[in-house]
Amino acid sequence: MTNEKILLANGILDYFGKYSLPPPVIVGGVGGSGTRLIVKLLREMSIQMGENVNVSEDAKEFIGIYDAHITAYLLKQFIDMPVFQADLLSAIKAHRQNMVSGNWGWKNPRTIYLLPILDKLMPSFNYIHVIRDGLEMVGSSNKNQLEKYQSCLLNSEQVMLPSDIRAILFWATVNQSASNYGIAHMGERYMLLRFEDVCSDPTEAMRPIAERLGLVLPKKWNETIRPPEKRKEKIRIDNLSQILAVSGDALKRFGYPY
Repeated sequence: MTNEKILLANGILDYFGKYSLPPPVIVGGVGGSGTRLIVKLLREMSIQMGENVNVSEDAKEFIGIYDAHITAYLLKQFIDMPVFQADLLSAIKAHRQNMVSGNWGWKNPRTIYLLPILDKLMPSFNYIHVIRDGLEMVGSSNKNQLEKYQSCLLNSEQVMLPSDIRAILFWATVNQSASNYGIAHMGERYMLLRFEDVCSDPTEAMRPIAERLGLVLPKKWNETIRPPEKRKEKIRIDNLSQILAVSGDALKRFGYPY
């Protein structure tokens, strides 16, 4: 048996098997994509997303390990897989306190950066990739992920570009990388969900997820669904043509043609 298989056998999968846990549902995306709304809807679909969360519905137990490991992973530095697995398992155990049997999961937007490594440790988990119009993301005040990880994902010339250009390049790079991996390696476990579709018709947007997980959609959502905020109006007009020039293919790929 290879070291990787031994690692899996003696780690998280062993824990899942011991307690007959279904695979988790994990929600992620570029910060500001609307993942908080998706978690609230998942809760209405009877998925346990944890009690120890912050105002953004991020599961607090995972914040520390994401802080500790994402940068090194993105920079292709060495990651001690047994250490990462031990950290992840501890976070899962803490997160699952007070949960009963049934579907469960967690939300942290930065999961989007760890898909391959999480897929090795939990090769049955379901991932909901929340995406929002790239131009709306450029106009967002939430640039936390951009500031944290742009030097890992953009080249030295790109990080010197104006903020709006960096933001759209970052959006395109992160979302395309996650989508490429999910489609190639995760099959039906990878679910792409457009925020605008949820706001327009939450029942139809969430239906594929319900069918995938064997859940019943509520007849009426308790969560108030509001039209998405218009942020792209904040983009400087002299940057717009350059933004579209560097991101047009990515925007079209995800259904945002301009």
